[in-house]
Amino acid sequence: MTQIKRAPSHQFEASALLIGAQEGEKMPYDTAKIDEAVLAVLCLTAWEEHGLTRAWKGIDWGASNRLHERGLIDDPRNKNKSVIFTEEGLALARVSAERLFFWVPQDNGALPPS
Repeated sequence: MTQIKRAPSHQFEASALLIGAQEGEKMPYDTAKIDEAVLAVLCLTAWEEHGLTRAWKGIDWGASNRLHERGLIDDPRNKNKSVIFTEEGLALARVSAERLFFWVPQDNGALPPS
């Protein structure tokens, strides 16, 4: 069995300012972009039931398994409600979050969304 090197644990804040690419660096994320991405991920697990469209709150199992197969997270098939990033997975997650969600200041002096 392949030994997975786990990423160091961090405390994360539940706000628009999340831990950035450098440990301890705060980076403003565009919450509208995050919300749009969450809706898209929810759509991937959606189904119709009694005239309503429902979606699982968790991450798609197939996607979780693929991330594990790529060595980016520890094995998701367990009773835990969270996954563990590998060092490589955490680095890629930070780069991806910055690329997809980083708030870009506008010329009008607007503050980051909260």
